[in-house]
Amino acid sequence: MTKECDQAAEAALAVYDAQMQFDVISTEKLFKLHLQAMKASLSTFKSRAGGEAAPKYLEQLEDELSSRLSHHLELNQSKSKVKCEEHVTRLHDQAVSEYTDVASLKFDVSTVASKYSAAAAGPAKDAVLADYALTKVLDVAQSLFEKVEDDNEKKVASLEASLSEAAGERAKLSAREKVVADALEAQQRELIA
Repeated sequence: MTKECDQAAEAALAVYDAQMQFDVISTEKLFKLHLQAMKASLSTFKSRAGGEAAPKYLEQLEDELSSRLSHHLELNQSKSKVKCEEHVTRLHDQAVSEYTDVASLKFDVSTVASKYSAAAAGPAKDAVLADYALTKVLDVAQSLFEKVEDDNEKKVASLEASLSEAAGERAKLSAREKVVADALEAQQRELIA
């Protein structure tokens, strides 16, 4: 009977593995797929196994199915993360560039997020988008703010230079006015005298 149970367990695992073929899916869909595959697997085992050893083999089969589910969950998570990161990076590289204003940056980031949300899949979808917002978007925003700050510093320096030049011109005009006023006063004194 142990040989019969061994063969039944192998057949049951083969049924499970055959039904657990997927690329990247949501965790919810993965659990549904697992439940369907597990039902089919257990049904296969129960239809082929018999004898006193069957309950022990059934318990081992259930443990193995749980272990395989854990493996599928981890694999799905890692595949999802890789695909989502590639997708958001591709969208970012296509849409985001150098910016001179916040409105353009906001529009492009919203476009990337919208396209990403529509096409990305799997359990890492939201985490990758959040990471994108906290890394790449903040890096671009920081570059924009640094550029704006540099531009403002240049404008302030230019205004200060213009003010300094205007103050110099004003001082020259004041000096000329003084010379003209002194000359007029001297002429008036000569005329009176």
